[in-house]
Amino acid sequence: MRARLHIGRSPANPGFTLIELLVVIAIIAILLPALNRAKAKGQSIACVNNLKQLDLGWHMYILDYNDFMPPQIIAPAGAGTTQSLPGSWVVGNVQTDITLSNIQHGVLYSYINNPGVYHCPADKSTVPSNPGLPRTRSYSLDVWLNSDASRINLPPEWFRQTHLKVKYGELRQTPQILTFVEEHEQSISDGTFVPTPTDPRALASPGNINRWSDLPSDRHGQGCGISFADGHAVNWHWKSQKLFKDHNQAATPGNDLNDLRQLEAWIPQP
Repeated sequence: MRARLHIGRSPANPGFTLIELLVVIAIIAILLPALNRAKAKGQSIACVNNLKQLDLGWHMYILDYNDFMPPQIIAPAGAGTTQSLPGSWVVGNVQTDITLSNIQHGVLYSYINNPGVYHCPADKSTVPSNPGLPRTRSYSLDVWLNSDASRINLPPEWFRQTHLKVKYGELRQTPQILTFVEEHEQSISDGTFVPTPTDPRALASPGNINRWSDLPSDRHGQGCGISFADGHAVNWHWKSQKLFKDHNQAATPGNDLNDLRQLEAWIPQP
């Protein structure tokens, strides 16, 4: 009886042949980048939707409170960081918050009472003191919209600057006025976002006007979610990658500085 050579699977060995396995690996290699792009796109869309909902809650508060915008009350939080005090749109310091209570104690929570809206699905940052615990918040509100920073020893002149607005009716060209920003995970702490140094003594120095006080994120394909005072939100693509070094870090000449100038163009004008 002549022996027969079996090519491929045998009843005793029903696994993949080498060729079949290589084909499967090749298909996965082709599909995986597309799946990753689809996932990233979905996260970007969800982030923009979050910002639209936060903006809606912000507008609802304004309607209920005689045109006053939700407050931002800032105070020291220790170790050189700051926190938002009760009465603010959101409370606490997201670097140290380990529960949702400071989200729930913010004045916007009665309008937007889904904690997930306050967190971008692409934000994988965790609480430094508890590395296994995800952060509760990814977004901050433009500091020029009804903020009170008197507790962090800014001079009185800052509160008389014409960029600072208290009521919605004081805003002009609302489609171009920044409201909520998806802030960089190493920059975010209290509920405010400061695109440039706000102390007039700092602004008096030409070198300081080219610095990031707070830094936006770039986790959506070098972009971040931003909303505006008319209620629309976008995933804004930055010209330069955003690498956090420190608060008040110098903007790199070129594209990074152009990104800073773009944010400055979106703050309320006199």
